[in-house]
Amino acid sequence: MVVSVRYPSTLPKLLLQRPSIILMSNRPEKLEPEDRFPLTWVQLEKRAKSKAWDGLGKELRLKLSEEETKSQRMGIPIDFKELGFKILRISGELDPSGSLESRVSQLETHAAHLLGERHPALKYVIRCSEQLQALIAINTSSAWAELASVFRIELERPDWALDAAEISLQKDSRNVAALTTKVAAHGDLGEFDLAHRTYKLAKSLDSTSAYLSAAIAKVRFRERKFDDAMNDA
Repeated sequence: MVVSVRYPSTLPKLLLQRPSIILMSNRPEKLEPEDRFPLTWVQLEKRAKSKAWDGLGKELRLKLSEEETKSQRMGIPIDFKELGFKILRISGELDPSGSLESRVSQLETHAAHLLGERHPALKYVIRCSEQLQALIAINTSSAWAELASVFRIELERPDWALDAAEISLQKDSRNVAALTTKVAAHGDLGEFDLAHRTYKLAKSLDSTSAYLSAAIAKVRFRERKFDDAMNDA
């Protein structure tokens, strides 16, 4: 007696297929560029640092479009200052040269080149650039100290921060804010001896500065002197 077995209607076609064809059908299709997520800001900055400029402008514009869409859908306002400095940070990897005033001007030019001169986000870049240019124009020790801090924190350029801090100290050798930024910037660059030397000078001027203590704590953390870092924090 022959017993016939009935399969659900969807199975026979699948079972009759060759294994190689089944395996092929399980492979993910290659996504087109417009179907994938934009690069993260970290990935964009990494590309810029490695001088991978090919297509970076397009990737940056794609990221900005995503930021605008998220803001509209979630009702979260965009932090335009943060956005402006992120773009300036990327354009800074094009290695502007000359005086600090010239470098700041070149940052804006490089950003316009990456985005396109009519891109809406360029106005936020210009605002941030104007803030830097205003500090240069004020030309006091405290203004240069503030500029040094912005270079280090917002643009992540400790080398520029050292240049600005040096100008600040030429105008006022007792400016603890400028010395504090120098401590932190030397630490960022792995120049630990210079960081400690500057710290001793700054501490002789102000032994109670919390910012100075935080700066040297980060340096000691980078040196892997964790116990000392905890004591200074």
